[in-house]
Amino acid sequence: NSSLHLDHHETHTGFLMMEGSAAAAAGGASMLERHVEVVGLESRRELNGREGDTFAFDDARGRYGVLLTEGDERVWVRPECLRVVERVVSEELAEQQAKDPPVPFLSTADGTLVARHCSNYECGKLGFVFGATRREVRSQLSTVLMQCARCREAVYCSKECQRAHWPSHKKLCAVAAKMHAFEKAAKGESDVNAFLRELADLPHMPRRKVLVFSCPDVATLDLLLADRNVLLRRDTSRVDVFGFIQPSGVDDMRIRINAMGPGDNSLWNIALSNTETYNLDTHMSIAVSVPRGGPADGVFVRPMLIPRKKENKATTKTKGKKKK
Repeated sequence: NSSLHLDHHETHTGFLMMEGSAAAAAGGASMLERHVEVVGLESRRELNGREGDTFAFDDARGRYGVLLTEGDERVWVRPECLRVVERVVSEELAEQQAKDPPVPFLSTADGTLVARHCSNYECGKLGFVFGATRREVRSQLSTVLMQCARCREAVYCSKECQRAHWPSHKKLCAVAAKMHAFEKAAKGESDVNAFLRELADLPHMPRRKVLVFSCPDVATLDLLLADRNVLLRRDTSRVDVFGFIQPSGVDDMRIRINAMGPGDNSLWNIALSNTETYNLDTHMSIAVSVPRGGPADGVFVRPMLIPRKKENKATTKTKGKKKK
């Protein structure tokens, strides 16, 4: 299969809540596709302080539709009970994004051949990365990019480019390596794959969805990788993964992406593309996110397409009849 599709690459997003004036005087469309906080609500006070993304405005009722961040509940709220949450990034992260912007890349559907740019942004040479060894193809290409041996994420056309990019890459390399380990377990371990299939097939959610593992910190991701009893919910005493797994349908993803600022949504758009196009019978759409530091330091996100492993059916041998 020679068709190409958009695949993933490392990126960073960062959000910081800033005090803003209540949106009482806001017009119908001025708060659309914005991230907001519910404030001063009398009828459902338990929603006050909750955040979400606006997706519609009902002129007749004078209310905004808000998709709440936790629980994926949709509520309709008057403008005066909403406050816009401004999103900003730290100076360090803004400088990092300016110097080393995320660059999506193309790959064959089977993942065996990927067209990418050298991760050293000062070089950017276009080349190819192999998910599997194909000597007959490799010999015909002028530039073959080699993956970072630790994280399998960044790619380089030479050792010189790898050394030049290391100051930018080193902060993300360790986290990217953990993401790669998670993806490897999801694809290769039968019990992990079965757990993901169970989540992907939840009856109360749209069948076409992405499973987002929003890990609260790197230590939690380490725990999931180190102890399968935690990941598979056999041990919920230390952490329960259901607390941060967010299954999201395509419509909910579009709402959240539209409310993100420029530069914040590049990886989520790739996760959306994966979710819109993957084969429901053979694959699952997964995304893992981990904060890089404080609220303004962004998160590391990795979209994944995970093949569904087939169930191993026990084969029973038929015994021949004993002769009388």
